[in-house]
Amino acid sequence: MAVQLAFAISAGSAIAPAHAQQIPCPIDNTTVTLSADGTNTTNPCDITGTGTLTQSAGTLQVDGSLTQSAVTINGGTLTGTGTITAPVTNSATLLPGAAGAPGTLTINGSLVQNPSAVLVVNVTPTQAAQVVITGPASLAGTVQVVPGTGSFAPTTNYTILTAS
Repeated sequence: MAVQLAFAISAGSAIAPAHAQQIPCPIDNTTVTLSADGTNTTNPCDITGTGTLTQSAGTLQVDGSLTQSAVTINGGTLTGTGTITAPVTNSATLLPGAAGAPGTLTINGSLVQNPSAVLVVNVTPTQAAQVVITGPASLAGTVQVVPGTGSFAPTTNYTILTAS
């Protein structure tokens, strides 16, 4: 059961939760700013619009779809197994899947990982988290591998990111 808090989002408004919440659906044609700690999730909803999404703190879990003209992550964590249709600029943490659970996050657009960015990759003996990018990727920053439980082979190759 998702906790859902009542609040309105209008052009230029900010979501500033003090705790976890499900973003109310649908959100259309607006600019969304996430600026406080907490976890905001798009599941099972879709955020669609021509505005931008800017995050400076907290966690945005995209398990549905997110379509904006641009997505900028300046702080906090972007995570999930959904699809983002926008150019994404990350200066914080990108975690495909969920903490401790490998998954695939799809970006229909480009990805810029700035020098301060961290790509967190959860791996198991048979699977690794992955970012699939349909556009170009500019990669800087670090990769943090988080091994799960199990018996790992001495050498295992994983695909953690693909881009065109």
